[in-house]
Amino acid sequence: MVVMVKINKKMIKIIKYIERKVLPDKIDFSLKFRRAFGRWINWENPKSFNEKIIWRIIYDKNPIYTLLSDKYSVRDYVEEKIGGKYLVPLLFVGEPKDIDFSSLKPPFIIKTNHTVGNYCFVGNSEIYKNLDKKKTINYFSKMLKKNYYVLSREWQYKNIMPLVIVEKFLLPKKMNEIRPLSDYKFHCFNGKVAFISVDFDKKEHKEHSFEFLRCCFDREGNCLPFTYGYEQKYYNTITDIENISKKKFNEMINVAERLSNGFDYVRVDLYCVDEKVYFGEFTFTPTCGFGKFNPAHWDYHFGSLWKIKNEQNRKNKHLI
Repeated sequence: MVVMVKINKKMIKIIKYIERKVLPDKIDFSLKFRRAFGRWINWENPKSFNEKIIWRIIYDKNPIYTLLSDKYSVRDYVEEKIGGKYLVPLLFVGEPKDIDFSSLKPPFIIKTNHTVGNYCFVGNSEIYKNLDKKKTINYFSKMLKKNYYVLSREWQYKNIMPLVIVEKFLLPKKMNEIRPLSDYKFHCFNGKVAFISVDFDKKEHKEHSFEFLRCCFDREGNCLPFTYGYEQKYYNTITDIENISKKKFNEMINVAERLSNGFDYVRVDLYCVDEKVYFGEFTFTPTCGFGKFNPAHWDYHFGSLWKIKNEQNRKNKHLI
C-alpha cells in the first residue's frame, strides 16, 4: 500500500531545520545543491562558479575571510589599502543599549556587523522623531544573539564578535525618497573585475528588509545577456541606472581591483553617491553558492575564471 503525504510549508520548514541541526555541512550542501541544480556537486574537481563557492565554504578556512566579513574590523583593512576617504563615516559602534540617540542627527543607519540584511534607516527628522528607540534597541539586541553561521553555514561569520554599527546614511541630493542605495557588486577573480551585478530600485518589502531588481554588466559597463539570482531589469549600459559617470565607474573598477588583489575570488560591494565612491563590504561566498545563472553556461564561464589557489586541498579526496 502506498501512502501519499502532502508536504506543506510548515513541514518544509521542519525538514530544513532538521537538516541544519543534524546534518554535517558537506552533506547538507550536497543535498541542497542537488535540489537546486538537479545534479551532485563535484567536490574533487569543482567546475562551476557556484560549486567553487560551496567548495570554499567547506574547505577554504582562511582566517582573513572572517576579519573582512566583519563590517567593523574591515574598516581598518580598507583604510590601509585604499585610504579612509572611501569609508562611510562611522557614528557609533558597540551594544544597542549604549546608543546615544540624542547625539545622532539624521540621516543615519543602524546595522549589525555580523549578519546580512538587518538595518534601520533614519533618513530625516520626521523619521527620527517617530523612531521607537526602545523597540529598535530590543530588535538589535535580538540580532546580536543570532549567529549567521547557524542559518547559512558560512563559517566565516561564525566567530565574528557581534556589534551594532551606526553610520551616516548616504543620501543623494536628488533622491526624493528614503531608501537604500543601489549596490554595485564587483565580482573579482585574481584581482580583476569580471562582471558587475547591480542591485537597484530598492523598495521596502517588510520591516528591516528590502526587495530590488538586478542587472549585470561587463567591466566596460555594457549589459550582459544573463540573469543572476534575482529578478532582472535590463539597461543598455551601467550609466543608465543612476546616471553614474564613466569616470566614476572607472574609479570603482580601480577601487574594487585594488581591494581584491591577492584573492582568487571576492566580491567587492561599492556605492556611488553624488559622484563619490564608498566601500560597502567584502563577500566571499555570495548566495552560499545557490545564485542561479540563466542561461546556465555562464555559471561555468565564471567558474573557469576562478583558479583556486589552494590546489593541494582541492586535489585531496574528501570523503563523506
